Amino acid sequence: MKALLIAKHWPEPDATAAGRRTFDILNALNGFDFHCASAGSFNKHSEVLESQSIQCHQIKLNDDSFDQFIEALKPDIVIYDRFMIEEQFSWRVKTFCPDAMTILDTSDLHCLRQARKTALHCGEPLNLNNDIALREIASIQRTDLTIMISSIEMEILKNHFAVASHKLHYYPFVINNQRLSDSYPSFSQRNHLMMIGNFLHEPNSDAARFMENEVWPIIHKAIPQAQLHIYGAYHSDKHQQLHQPKKNVHLKGRCEDALVTMAQYKINLAPLRFGAGMKGKVLEGWLTHTATLGSPIAFEAMLFDEDLGFSPSINANELAQSVIDTYNNEATFNNLTQIGQSQLSKYFDESTHNALLKGTITQHQQHLTDRRQNDFYQTLF
Repeated sequence: MKALLIAKHWPEPDATAAGRRTFDILNALNGFDFHCASAGSFNKHSEVLESQSIQCHQIKLNDDSFDQFIEALKPDIVIYDRFMIEEQFSWRVKTFCPDAMTILDTSDLHCLRQARKTALHCGEPLNLNNDIALREIASIQRTDLTIMISSIEMEILKNHFAVASHKLHYYPFVINNQRLSDSYPSFSQRNHLMMIGNFLHEPNSDAARFMENEVWPIIHKAIPQAQLHIYGAYHSDKHQQLHQPKKNVHLKGRCEDALVTMAQYKINLAPLRFGAGMKGKVLEGWLTHTATLGSPIAFEAMLFDEDLGFSPSINANELAQSVIDTYNNEATFNNLTQIGQSQLSKYFDESTHNALLKGTITQHQQHLTDRRQNDFYQTLF
C-alpha cells in the first residue's frame, strides 16, 4: 500500500506534541510505502523522516504542480494532518486520485479550542458552533475517516455535530510498554519545577503567563528555594518578559530532549486555561516519573481512572497548594508518579492501538465504495 501524508509543517517530534503524534501514526502504518509532502522548507526534521525510509516531497500551495505530483504518485491512502491542509489539497486529490482513501488527523478539535479561548477571554458561554467549526466539520464530512486523539472530542463530534461513528477512529498517544521503567531519579535527587510547550501554540503561552503572574507568587512565598523553569520552542521577544531570575523564574527555550530534561525536576506543570486534545507534556511527565499537576483541560482526554492523586484546578490558590504539598511530601510525589505509570500501561499501549488503527483503515478500504455511496453528507462535496 502506498500512503501519502500531506503536512502543514515537517513533523517535529522533539518540539511539538503534534509532531510526536504524526510519528506515532507513521510507525503504526509500518510496512506501507510511505511518502510525506509539505510546503514547508526542507530542514533537519524532514531529514529525520528520510532516515526512516519515508520519501519526502516539497510541494507548493495553490499551485498546479501538485496535480502532476499526485497523479504520478497515485497513493492508495492520503492523510491530511489538519483540516486546513484538507481544505487546500483535498479537491485536487479527489480530481486526480478519486479512488484514494482520505484520512484526516485533527490533532485536536480546533473549534473546541477556539470556543474555550473565546469563553475564557470574553466571558461568554461556550459556543461550539463557531466559524472554525463550519470549516472543520465540513472537512471531517469530506474525508473517509478522521483519526481522533481524544475520546471526549469524539463524543462531541457524534452528539453535537452528528458525525457518524464509523467515520471516527480513536488513536491516542501511544507508548511502547518496554519503555516504562523505574530507572529514573528519585524524589530526593530532583529539584525545582518546570513547564514545557511550543510557544507557537497559544494555549502554552497563556498558561506560562498565568503560571508566572497568578500561581507562582503563591508557590514562591511558600517554597522560596524552588525555581520555575519554562521550556518551549519558538519563543519570541514578547515571551522574554517571562524570564524573571529575581523571582526564581527562568525562560529556558527549546528543550532538545524533553524526557531527559524533565526527569531532573520534581514537578511538571500544565496549567492550561484553554485547549483541546491530549497533552504531550502530561504524557512526558508520566513517562519520566515526574509529579505532573495542572488544570482539568490538561488532563481531560488522558484521565481514565477516577483517582488522579490530586484535583486538577485552574484556581490559582488550589493549584498552588497542590504544588506545595507535592514538592514537600515524598509520599505524595510517589503516589502521583505511580498513578501516571498505571495510566500509561493500561490505556496507551502502542501495539494495541496500532493494530486497531491498521484494522480500521483496512476495513474502510475494503468497503470504501459502499461507504461513500451511503454517506449522504460526503456526497454533498
